[in-house]
Amino acid sequence: RGGRDDRRVLGNRRLVSAWCARGGPVLLDGILYFGAGIWPFMGTAIHAVDPASGRTIWTQGMLGELYVKQPHAGAESFGAVAPQGAFAAAGDRLVVPNGRSVPAVLRRLDGELMHFHLDGTTLHTVGGSIDRKIEGGSYVCTDGRFLINHRGVSTALYDVDSGNAYLAWPGRNHPVLADGVLYLGSTTVRALPLDGLALVPYEVSVTDKQTGEKRMVTRQRWDLPAAWELEVDASGALMRSGDRLYAAGKDRLTAIDLTRTPPAVVWSAPSPGSVVRLLAASGRLIAVTAEGPIHVFGEAAAAGVAGAPAAPVLAPAVVPVPVPAPSRAARHRLARLTDGLPLPEGWALVYDPPDAATLEALLSHPGLSLVAVVADPAQAAGLRAYFRARGIYGTRISVHAGTIAGYQAPPYVAQLVLVCQPAAAADPANLRQLFAAVRPYGGRLFLLGRAARLRRLMRPHSLPGSRWVDQSDGLLIERPGPLPGSAPWTHLYGSAANTAKSDESLVRAPLGLLWFGGNSHADVLPRHGHGPSEQVIRGRLFIQGIDSLSARDVYTGTTLWKRTFSNLGTEGIYYDSSYCEDPLDLTYNQRHIPGANARGTNFVATADRLYLLAGSDCLVLDPTDGRTLATFALPPAEPGGAAPAWGYIGVAGDVIIGGTGFSAFSQAHDIEKGGLMDDFDVSSSRGLAAFDRHSGALLWTRPARLGFRHNAVCLSDDTLYCIDALPSLVTERLKRRGLTPSAEPEILALDLRIGAERWRRREGVFGTWLGVAADRGVLLQGGRPSRDALKDEPADRLMALNCRTGEVLWDREGRYGGPCMLHGETIYSSATSTSGGAFSLRTGEPLTRPHPLTRLPVPWTYHRRYGCNAVVASEHLLTFRSGAAGYYDLTSDSGTANLGGFKSGCTSNLIAADGVLNAPDYTRTCTCSYQNQTSLALIHMPDLDIWTANDVPRGPGRILDLAVNLGAPGDRRDEQGNLWFDFPAVGGPSPNLPVTVTGAGCRWYACPTHTAAGPEAWIAASGLEGEATLAVDLITDDERYNVRRHAVAGPADDAEEAEGAVIQGSTDLEMVHDQKDQVVGLRFIKVDLRPEDPLADAFLCFTADEASTEVTEVVLRAQAAASAPGFTRDREDLSRRPLTTAEVRWIIPPWPSVGAAGP
Repeated sequence: RGGRDDRRVLGNRRLVSAWCARGGPVLLDGILYFGAGIWPFMGTAIHAVDPASGRTIWTQGMLGELYVKQPHAGAESFGAVAPQGAFAAAGDRLVVPNGRSVPAVLRRLDGELMHFHLDGTTLHTVGGSIDRKIEGGSYVCTDGRFLINHRGVSTALYDVDSGNAYLAWPGRNHPVLADGVLYLGSTTVRALPLDGLALVPYEVSVTDKQTGEKRMVTRQRWDLPAAWELEVDASGALMRSGDRLYAAGKDRLTAIDLTRTPPAVVWSAPSPGSVVRLLAASGRLIAVTAEGPIHVFGEAAAAGVAGAPAAPVLAPAVVPVPVPAPSRAARHRLARLTDGLPLPEGWALVYDPPDAATLEALLSHPGLSLVAVVADPAQAAGLRAYFRARGIYGTRISVHAGTIAGYQAPPYVAQLVLVCQPAAAADPANLRQLFAAVRPYGGRLFLLGRAARLRRLMRPHSLPGSRWVDQSDGLLIERPGPLPGSAPWTHLYGSAANTAKSDESLVRAPLGLLWFGGNSHADVLPRHGHGPSEQVIRGRLFIQGIDSLSARDVYTGTTLWKRTFSNLGTEGIYYDSSYCEDPLDLTYNQRHIPGANARGTNFVATADRLYLLAGSDCLVLDPTDGRTLATFALPPAEPGGAAPAWGYIGVAGDVIIGGTGFSAFSQAHDIEKGGLMDDFDVSSSRGLAAFDRHSGALLWTRPARLGFRHNAVCLSDDTLYCIDALPSLVTERLKRRGLTPSAEPEILALDLRIGAERWRRREGVFGTWLGVAADRGVLLQGGRPSRDALKDEPADRLMALNCRTGEVLWDREGRYGGPCMLHGETIYSSATSTSGGAFSLRTGEPLTRPHPLTRLPVPWTYHRRYGCNAVVASEHLLTFRSGAAGYYDLTSDSGTANLGGFKSGCTSNLIAADGVLNAPDYTRTCTCSYQNQTSLALIHMPDLDIWTANDVPRGPGRILDLAVNLGAPGDRRDEQGNLWFDFPAVGGPSPNLPVTVTGAGCRWYACPTHTAAGPEAWIAASGLEGEATLAVDLITDDERYNVRRHAVAGPADDAEEAEGAVIQGSTDLEMVHDQKDQVVGLRFIKVDLRPEDPLADAFLCFTADEASTEVTEVVLRAQAAASAPGFTRDREDLSRRPLTTAEVRWIIPPWPSVGAAGP
């Protein structure tokens, strides 16, 4: 097993290991190398094993957690090696492909990382770089000196020892490396002898920046001339076997004889399909096609005999197998269980089915895919054979040998879980595991048997959110509603209240994978267009494309439905003329535009309706299947006139609010339209209209005096708040023409149901953003300053109003980023560049936290390294892009963490809702070589590691707390609140710690936490080996410490007690087992310490008398006495002494040498 355990995830619509072995094996010198895991945040591993016995030679399990530069300038984060693709090995080098990224190179001897240039490589010896967007790929090959890396957009040649690049050939060039020659197959086949690689001079024109003078300079670049080239189509695949090259083109297979001078085609034949891979073995030529079939050709083809290849060696035809008929009772039961399942497609888990007939009856439900788990391995093998003969194994059904306890299905994956032998489910852990796999919103767990007996067995077990129903043949346990503690995300910013925060409480750190793949980003808007975020409610995720809207299952990623529309109004708003439909286009595909940052969203999801704007209409769709239920139209501006375009949209309770036409300021005021970031025409609406969202009945309308800014319209249960104003830059353009606005800006509070004015305010109206915390009575006015936002967004003032009266609660100046997140009593500002902060909702004052070293109050901040999306919040997390996907854990307050291995979108797409961190792929048109480009979902997995980075300056003051985690990948806070800093500081920014290490031959080490022992395994998993001196300098120029050393002075000052018997005078102290567990007592006399003395630190130091190889855990407590008497030999003299309630747990690592001292 390559991963840490047997848990499974849904990967590309198949149940696979959470640490699937996509690092394809390579065998060299009797050692097998392979990789497991493709998601760095889950942990990845590279293994070297003995293929005969499976014995592990070495495992490198820390490369996924490295803090490295990501494929974007200035972007750093946790998340590095993610093995995907067949490994290659030569000499002492192991080449590990990384999917879309550049490969890593390890030392074969011990797995030591030699290099991994995820952010792009340097040109070998000449400096500069190749375009990082064309680097990477899952195909690698090496001869020990050179390294070739290929993906669909390019092929590159590297120096294997340094990882520096020589050359790159853009386009689809399939590489073959053999006998010192690089063959490239595209529309032609070329041979490039690597001995011909050389530096050649070239001239380039440069311009002097000061004088503007142009001159020619001579530089050098690498060149690799071709020895020959043939007009042979190898655009599908290229392979060498023996003295032949085999090429697969668009419609032909071709063999080239390399023994001829010059090489020549010896045969060519029609291709059996779209061939994407060629292999040769055992006298056969194997062609793998994109359509699915694998074609195997006979010896004539494989040997390259002139003429057409021999006929394919066909697999045996599927023999019809009689389908057993289940009993009538079984048919009725299964029909009842599958009737009314929540989704048309999904998964069913069946434990210990009695026969194939039961499974066949379930398969009659066309949308179900089955996983059968069978305790008897022989029965499992029989079922596999049966369904293979039926021709549906692997597509509709898979069978696994295992038990309820042993088969770790993903949570929430199944619409139906059927247990045919329910005795094992009486175990509380097993029942919880079964129910964990049940999908919310209608999933079912059925236990076959007598319902009354089953209830008696199961009654002690608590399953929150379940509903139990007795049936004649068993017990049905349903999960009819949402996961307790989960919450939806609707509108653009979480709800119509514009809080930019979800009430989701299940999503918390650490996070692990639930599913990945299974859908396409072809149905998503391009990333730099800043389209609307996805919306999540009742287990469905809704996301918009160029001309479409689709719904996906939150818990499996399955696309539930998709509809295309002709008039969504996305062009020119969520994408523009710079967009190219080809996702592999290497130009700057889709420039940065404000998109939804200015216009807002054009759809809103609710539990029972989906509202989508299409021109002047609002289409009311059924969220379950996308059917149009109704169409709402805005009232015309003039009687008999055309209905205006629908601008703003928001829903609260039973009311839907529409913006009656875009303000189109440039036309309305005959002024210049502005550029990309100062075009305000679609940022506001000319008026507002309210409808009953069920019937479409018009409730009220209100025209704007100037314009209702979409980002400054927010709704509570009974009130609509809005700002009626001109953008400040529009006002400036008018003033340049000698004009003044026709009205003053104002904030309005309107009755949501009837439109009546509750209050208005004209003093201090400056904002472009409103958010309301109605439960706390606060309306926040500010701006939405961020990357790719309109230029008029204020970034230096916030004002809080009483949302019932409009009275000012506070008004403060200071820089911040938007949108602001309203989180209980706290306002979190968005980290628009590198840092964000926090303010009190009640007072507006910046919040502080104790400095982790000095305990002095410092401003509360969080940091990210790079990202153009806005930060959004949930109950426990702030989520954003920080190099890779990133988040800040509000609960532990321990720093910025990452979900390495993928890039989150320029639109805020890390949305915590429905118990899941949703991460649909919003990177369409991005060619940055992140390891994975796909949609995924994550859930809380408490056993995974979390490492953080902290941009905390050392600052002034005495160090009172110093927790140093030697050799760790990053920082982490323990359960007692201590923030442990990595040393050396390899996991991102850290304060300058007063720690130095000296010593020759010492070595830093780190291993995965799950391989270490003890409750603080994440501390024990790393450290320093060898003889070294670690010094901590706590003295600053303005302070000094008095250090006092106290030793055990006499025989009455230490003792051991086992089973009540006290021993004194021993030459050593056994901690804490000497044939029996014992209590050890230590007494220190003449400790001159007064209550008022400032105690900076205190510790005990022990010296090893014997070597040990075990980890030991002890608990240290003090005697509750002002002056403890000496120890005696009286029975239970140690154990009967009164002790303090305070205690310290000490996990003692192995001390391998006598004389070792610590801690």
